[in-house]
Amino acid sequence: MHPAGDYVVYPCEVCGKRIFTPRAFSGQVGACPLCGAQHTIGGRGVVAAQPGIERRDADRVPAPGAQVALDVARSAGGQFETVTPQLMAVGDLSETGIAIVVPGVRDTTHLSGWRAPDHKAGDVLRLALHAPELFRPRAFRAEVRRVSANKDRRTWTLGLAFVGLTEDQRAELRALVRRLGGS
Repeated sequence: MHPAGDYVVYPCEVCGKRIFTPRAFSGQVGACPLCGAQHTIGGRGVVAAQPGIERRDADRVPAPGAQVALDVARSAGGQFETVTPQLMAVGDLSETGIAIVVPGVRDTTHLSGWRAPDHKAGDVLRLALHAPELFRPRAFRAEVRRVSANKDRRTWTLGLAFVGLTEDQRAELRALVRRLGGS
């Protein structure tokens, strides 16, 4: 785990989303991972990462046996499209976010025969966390922050940041992370 001080946090000049970048890259040219806009890393408005709030500093723990049911809601022209939930494996969990493994989409136009899932950075997903340590599934909302291919090129990992958590949800996630982390 990297300390929060190893990162700079700054808003994208185009979309306004917060970007987390290792401090060592400050001053170099980069692209926003959400909208792709080119910018100078840490160019303006740099703030320190907030320990316990920013996922970069949060303790990430494996969650064996945990699964997530996704219910995707995308806004298109003011209308919401809902997709039927599927169960996905949890890669890791923290108080501020979750990584889940999702299947790619079969596509014969790609060399691997698979392409990235339809989830894009910025999508807000409704999810239900099913973990053996919980009495019942817990519902959360999370924003897609990262979509990356796994080595098998058939599955992808989504990095999600929880949004709109209540104090009770924060406390429950904190307790679950401690339980899973053995502390």
